[in-house]
Amino acid sequence: MSEQSPTAAARRLQPSASYSFTMRLHIAQQGSAFARVAAAIADTHALLGAIDLVRVEPPDVVRDVTVACVDASHAEAVVAAVRTLDGVRVASVSDRTFLMHKGGKIEVNAKLPLKTRDDLSMAYTPGVGRVSIAIHEDPSQANKGPSWEREAKAGDRELRGNLPAAAPRGEISRRRTIFCAWVGCPARPVGLGL
Repeated sequence: MSEQSPTAAARRLQPSASYSFTMRLHIAQQGSAFARVAAAIADTHALLGAIDLVRVEPPDVVRDVTVACVDASHAEAVVAAVRTLDGVRVASVSDRTFLMHKGGKIEVNAKLPLKTRDDLSMAYTPGVGRVSIAIHEDPSQANKGPSWEREAKAGDRELRGNLPAAAPRGEISRRRTIFCAWVGCPARPVGLGL
């Protein structure tokens, strides 16, 4: 029987992938060495995930061990517990969530090919302005989909020449889309607060 009350157990957070990390471990080639690592992780109430063999470098085995925790301090506690083990060296720790966000995770791409000046004129200015005017004159046109509404707002700003402070980011995204379509190499938007 657990000593925790049902309410305390219900309040306890569960480890999740959003607080997961991977440790690169150099583990002595002994029968019980990895079992001690697994026990240290279990003793901290974290969840042992993937265990990957990276290479064998006698007298060690190098493994990547993925662990799920409840928060950042829990992850630090797990790493500290593993670092106390004899015959185990923590070479590196990588936060999987931060790695996923490195370099960005969202990309803006054109849905239609932009190969000519005419394509550009229809897709962006002044084409988007025509769509904006049509929606302004007949708001039921906006019901044709969320992209029409976004284009209308962007085109309306362009027609008025009244760009709000956040506009450069959208403009940079448009320029990036055009650049990628024409040149075929990636470009990342950089907000300069212009």
